[in-house]
Amino acid sequence: MKKLLFILLVFHFSLITLKAQVDTGKKVAGFVTLGYGLCQPVSSFGSTANNPSSGYAQTGTANNLSFGIMINSINFGFAFMRSTSNNNYNVDAYTNNLQANLPSSSYKATSGKQPYLGGYIFYGIYKAFYISRFTFDARVMLGPCSVILPITTYGEIYNGLQSSYYINAGTISATAYSVGLAVRYSITKGFCASLDVTYIYTQLNYSTTENYADNNGNTQTYPITGSLPVSLLNVSLNLGWQFGRNLK
Repeated sequence: MKKLLFILLVFHFSLITLKAQVDTGKKVAGFVTLGYGLCQPVSSFGSTANNPSSGYAQTGTANNLSFGIMINSINFGFAFMRSTSNNNYNVDAYTNNLQANLPSSSYKATSGKQPYLGGYIFYGIYKAFYISRFTFDARVMLGPCSVILPITTYGEIYNGLQSSYYINAGTISATAYSVGLAVRYSITKGFCASLDVTYIYTQLNYSTTENYADNNGNTQTYPITGSLPVSLLNVSLNLGWQFGRNLK
């Protein structure tokens, strides 16, 4: 986390001190875009290794609404993004790891596609550059997020006796950080299309329970706590409107 904050601060300082060589006759006063794309888990969030920090998240989808407003003629402005993510949980990889640890038992996932569902609201700053009909911007943002953990259900057979496990879902709120790059192309004076690449990071400290039921119907509940770093790389295609674009 400290390393990420340091990178964000350096990036922020670089944006503030950078002097853009801009054709002021083509500046944009602001923009709003709506997009859809892929959401790729990276680092431990997408890992299926047998360790507590593995997230077992799979490639999913993302939606985002972006808005920016420029500050006069310095091509530096405030940015806002509302984003969601949907990443299925690889429960088969989870039970395969259980099987490797306890080969005397037989494990099988009994749930369907259970996803991580994330909702993010980001506020921050962005810097813009212009080349002909293209607008390039770099953003650094942070804000609140809410992530719903997947429900995990699986069965165990040991010495011919069946047991079932059910790990409850939970909703976790945290602060998320984001850096992003976007390229917008002016189709008309206002209408534009864009490609956005956004990296999202947050740390989830979760607390949930696992319910166990044996072959005779006896049940027990166990607490589960831990920390899961969430890292996502979102790539989306967007359509929107740019305000104040003066095409030549």
